[in-house]
Amino acid sequence: MCQLIVEFLCSNGFHWIHTPRIITATIPGDNEYFHLPYFGQDAWLAQSSQRHKQMALSMDMQRVFEIGPVFRAEVQSSKSSRHMTEFTVLDIAMAFQDDYHE
Repeated sequence: MCQLIVEFLCSNGFHWIHTPRIITATIPGDNEYFHLPYFGQDAWLAQSSQRHKQMALSMDMQRVFEIGPVFRAEVQSSKSSRHMTEFTVLDIAMAFQDDYHE
């Protein structure tokens, strides 16, 4: 399935990017991050590749995607046993030239 997705996106002008999973800054207001000591500094496991996708778009990469793990340190709700702290996402971003119908 992943191979088909990668082939489809690449054939439609998307660039496959690989972003860091250990980050040194978090986004305020996001969910809970997994904190870890990292060579004497604070670091966290990434919840998304949003910041790096935006950087790629600002460098004129018009279409980018990533398939990879993300981590959420949310406390499991007592109402659900289906909460996952690590899962794989397909994350897509593209710049608009004229409008969102492109």
